[in-house]
Amino acid sequence: MSWEFRMTTIIAAFTLPFAIYLTMRINAALRSLSTLSVKKRLTIAFLPLLWYLILPAIYLTTAVFGSFDQIFTKSPTLGVTDFVLLFPFWVGLIIILEASPFFIFIDLANLFARLFKKRNHQIWDKSQAVVKIVVVSFLAFYVSFRSYIDTYDVKTDQETAFFDGLPPEMYDLNLAFFADLQIDRYTQKAKLDQFQNIIKKQNPEFVFFAGDLVTSGKKYTAQATKVMTHIQAPNRIAVLGDHDFWSDPQRIPQELKEGGWIFLQDEHKIIEYAGKKILITGVTHIYSKKTNPEKLRALLKTAPQADLKILLVHQPAEFIAQEAAENDYQLMLAGHTHGGGIVSHFFGIPITPSQKETRYYSGLFTLEKLKIIVTNGIGNTLAPIRYHAPAEVTVIRLAGKDSTS
Repeated sequence: MSWEFRMTTIIAAFTLPFAIYLTMRINAALRSLSTLSVKKRLTIAFLPLLWYLILPAIYLTTAVFGSFDQIFTKSPTLGVTDFVLLFPFWVGLIIILEASPFFIFIDLANLFARLFKKRNHQIWDKSQAVVKIVVVSFLAFYVSFRSYIDTYDVKTDQETAFFDGLPPEMYDLNLAFFADLQIDRYTQKAKLDQFQNIIKKQNPEFVFFAGDLVTSGKKYTAQATKVMTHIQAPNRIAVLGDHDFWSDPQRIPQELKEGGWIFLQDEHKIIEYAGKKILITGVTHIYSKKTNPEKLRALLKTAPQADLKILLVHQPAEFIAQEAAENDYQLMLAGHTHGGGIVSHFFGIPITPSQKETRYYSGLFTLEKLKIIVTNGIGNTLAPIRYHAPAEVTVIRLAGKDSTS
C-alpha cells in the first residue's frame, strides 16, 4: 500500500472515535428536537459516518484483494467517484476536526450544569441540541465552500520586507516566489493558468522556486518542466524539493536548467543588479537528502560578499534559519509546508501537523535581522483540498528601513 493510501486509512482510524462521538451526539440532538421515527433519525445521524468510511474501506479492500494500479485515484482526470467519495472524505475529516471541540465543550458544560439542581433539563437539552445541529450544519456549508476557494483560487500574497542597510538601488525590487507546484491530476490547467498569470502580471526581476514540481512518479514531469519554461523573468532560481527527488532527481534539475533556470544544489550564485551584488544560496534540505548544521555552516561561511544575501531552501527547518541569521543573510525563502495544508482551529487557535516540523509554517517571520518567508505553495500532496491555507504566489517588495511605506 502506497504512502497516500496508508496515510488515509491511518487518518480515518485515528478520527473514527471522534466521528462516532459526533454521530451519537447528533442522534441525541435529533431525538431532543424532532418526532422522527427511530429509523429515520438513525439514518440521518449515521449516514454521514458510513459515507466517511467508504473511501478508507475501499483502500483496505483493494490492499487485500485488488490492485492499486486500477483504483480511481490513479486516473489522470477527475471523475464522478472523486466527487462522490474522495472529496467528501476530506471535507468530512475537516468537519470532524472543527466540530469535535465545540461538542466536547458543550457536553462538559452539560456535566457541570448537572451540579445545579434547579436547572430546567428540558430547556437545556433543547438549547444544546439546537447549538449542535447549527454548528454541524454551518460547518458542512462553510468547510465545503472554504476548501473549494482555498484549493482552486490561487491568490497573490503581497509581502514587504524591510532591511537595514539595503542599497537604495534595490528599493521596490519585486521578487516572485512560489513552491510546491505539485502538478498532478488535481493541479491542472485552470489552476496553472492562474499561477502563470499572476507571475506574468507582476513582471518580476527575480522568480524563486523552492521545489516540489510534481507530486509523484514521472507521469507529469514533462508537463511540469514545460510550465516552468514558460515562466519568464530575467533571473529564475530553483532548488530541489522532496517530490522532485522521489520523482526524478536528475531529469528535473537538468530540464529546468535547459529551460533557463538556475538550479542550485548546495551552492552559491552571484547576480548583478543595478550595479549591486545579490547572492543566492541554494540549499538542498529534503527528507531523503538532509543537510546538517555542520555542513550548512561550512557552506554559508564560503559565501561571497554581496549587498543582499538570500537563502533558498525547500524545507524551512529552524536550524537553517538560525544558521542563515548568524551568517548575515537578510532573506530566507522556503516552501514545503503548504501553509499547513489543512489548518483546523481549536476555539480559534490554528492547528496543523506542519507545526510539529517547524514554527515557520506560513507567512513572514523575523529572526534577528533575517526575514523568513514561507509560501503556501500551489498544489497538494496527501489531501486533494486545502483549508485555511490558500494556494498562493508570494510577491515580495524589498524596502529599506528608512522607506516611508
